[in-house]
Amino acid sequence: CSMAQEDFAILVGISRYRHSERFPALDGPLNDVDRIYDWLLGEDVPAGNIKVLKTDASLLGLTHDQIRLQPRSIWTPTYPLYSQMFLEVVQDQQSGDFRYSEGRLYLYFSGHGFSNSRDVVPRAALFAADAWGVQISNIAGSLYAEAVQQGALFKEVVLIMDCCRDSEINVPYNIPDVNVVEDPASQSVKVLQIYATPKRGKAQERALPGPGDKVVGLLTHGFLKALEEAAADVSGRVPSATLKGLLQRRWAQWYPELTPPTPRVQTPNYEDIFFRSLKPLVQQRFVLPRGILSGVNLGLESTEIQAFGTFLDDAVRWRATNDAWEVDVGLRDAGGGNVEFMLKLDKTRHDLKFSDPGRPSISFTPGEIDVILS
Repeated sequence: CSMAQEDFAILVGISRYRHSERFPALDGPLNDVDRIYDWLLGEDVPAGNIKVLKTDASLLGLTHDQIRLQPRSIWTPTYPLYSQMFLEVVQDQQSGDFRYSEGRLYLYFSGHGFSNSRDVVPRAALFAADAWGVQISNIAGSLYAEAVQQGALFKEVVLIMDCCRDSEINVPYNIPDVNVVEDPASQSVKVLQIYATPKRGKAQERALPGPGDKVVGLLTHGFLKALEEAAADVSGRVPSATLKGLLQRRWAQWYPELTPPTPRVQTPNYEDIFFRSLKPLVQQRFVLPRGILSGVNLGLESTEIQAFGTFLDDAVRWRATNDAWEVDVGLRDAGGGNVEFMLKLDKTRHDLKFSDPGRPSISFTPGEIDVILS
């Protein structure tokens, strides 16, 4: 996927708000943050690079009357607190200048949210926990993603906002507290934006069957479910475009009762962003004589994959027939004049075909035996 050791994440989950009448209690955000945290570890993001801001557990059992008695200082996460954590990720603490990363930045938000009615591009913000009365403090996730892109602070940005997008006329976004000058490389930054709903839509949380029957945000649940069901490439990756299509097709099947609005997903303008598939995949070994590489192309077909492979000097370049993905898989010496390569595939029947019509196709189920090409 990306250079995981250079990846960072800031996760925000707000379940309780100071203005409890306007922002009712939520049960999903803390569970959502835990699930996304665990998923990021599976994406090889270092635990020390995952920053978490969430409602303090001491607030979860309070009644409305008890909430009124709490000092403002206890209500977190807040806009200033998030701003400080964002700076810890993007700022060199010695020089005060920006630090530039070759990796990916994940920005995740779960709680009550809104969009400004004047937006002409998809945007959203999370109401901060201390929002009260006429002081509508917020954390504008979309603006932080835009700031990272504008300054080319990371190579990739993944923004996930599991919140409502109520249309607000008079509530401005709190802008990021950083001085970003547009970098010439900004156009090459890949940005994926995933919103729980279209503009003016209501996000939903529910208790779904599973361990503990916990309440979860439906976007977060659907995102992870899509990674379990989406077709992967031959290296076990899922493109965000594939993820988007599956979310749109399966959303009503996953949530047939009181189906919420379909999430809004905006994929990168140019090259795609990839995630590790959550399917149970296996490594399949292929062995072939070095002498047959020249001029031979391969075709691979299954219920999920339709791709063709072209031999290069030290790799096989695999490309989906619909151009959804392309990946080079390295060739290694296997001894005895043979070379080998490995593909990560699901355990269903696959057919391997040759461009030379004189060579018979090979049918196999990954993980059972090595596939020998002669």
